[in-house]
Amino acid sequence: IVSVVAAFGGIALAWYVFARDPARRVRAAAALPNSRALLEDAYRFDELYDDLVVHPGRLAGDRLRDTAEPLAVQGPMLGAAAVRGVARGLSWAQSGMVRTDAFAMAAGVVGVAVTFMLVAR
Repeated sequence: IVSVVAAFGGIALAWYVFARDPARRVRAAAALPNSRALLEDAYRFDELYDDLVVHPGRLAGDRLRDTAEPLAVQGPMLGAAAVRGVARGLSWAQSGMVRTDAFAMAAGVVGVAVTFMLVAR
């Protein structure tokens, strides 16, 4: 109800100012030239919004694109591609035979043990 009454009140005020006496609008504009200029500039809201929101947002976006994206987005993707390439290169070693895998694991354990013994001496 309040919004409907406010809407009709605004319509009535606009009719009173603009339609009933068109010269009233001209007289009001002449009496308040600074207010008219401010209204024509839309309260200078666009310039304020550009200075406070658009330009800092654009700078932050450019900075993130140039510094964070290569490290946080492209880096892991390149790493995943490298791991996939290494896995494809080592796929020849996958024979599917369990004893071959067990021998490779035992040889690795022996190699690590020999390395530790040589370093300990």
